Amino acid sequence: MELHASIPSSSNTNELQTYVPAYCSDSEPELQEEEPTTKKRRQAGLDWIFDKKFQSVDEAKQFLRAEKTWSVKFTHTKEEGIKQYYRCNKVKLRGTQCAAQIYLLFESNSDAVFMYRTGCDHDHENIGNKSDYGISQETKDEINKLYALHVKPQSILKRLSEIENMKVPSKRQLNNYLSDHRRAIYGPSTISLGELEQWLINKSQIPEDDNEPYVVSFHTTYTRAKMRVFVLRSQQSLC
Repeated sequence: MELHASIPSSSNTNELQTYVPAYCSDSEPELQEEEPTTKKRRQAGLDWIFDKKFQSVDEAKQFLRAEKTWSVKFTHTKEEGIKQYYRCNKVKLRGTQCAAQIYLLFESNSDAVFMYRTGCDHDHENIGNKSDYGISQETKDEINKLYALHVKPQSILKRLSEIENMKVPSKRQLNNYLSDHRRAIYGPSTISLGELEQWLINKSQIPEDDNEPYVVSFHTTYTRAKMRVFVLRSQQSLC
């Protein structure tokens, strides 16, 4: 028995990962290529409608790049070839999905690629685009003002809800944002021993301002991961 394999070429495995085996024997009659029907097909509860035929994998890749709309969802190997399903990438991967989807069929007995679409139009505008997720800049500015006034997170949410047309974030979103905001202002909440030593070195110089504190002395022992630091004093406090 003679075995034949058709392997579509692809330089980007994230876009189109296809290896389409085809098997035939010398005793079997030669198969005639048929155009796909435009009749609706049901797959996983969806209505699929034939949309177009590409002569090669590269042509299909060029089409996907031009549309800038589709991301790979999953791939199935079927008797007729490889089916690669795509989701609308205008919405988040986790969450409500856009009704519009496509899949590409890489036929096992030819280089052709067939594309099918769902019978539904795009509805991602009703769901919300990626730019609509998270906290808007307007809300962030208001949060920053309240945080500067030392308003607690629960009170911040209450204040935001009292502002007309203000999109109020969830408690988790607010906590995450405040954590990032504090890090941007004060730096990371933890530092290494080396970073602490450098800070002490920087603070060891006697400042010109008598009210500015400085480090009198410190000693570091890395082998025992210990550090002795004398209290920061100001020249004014020594008077």
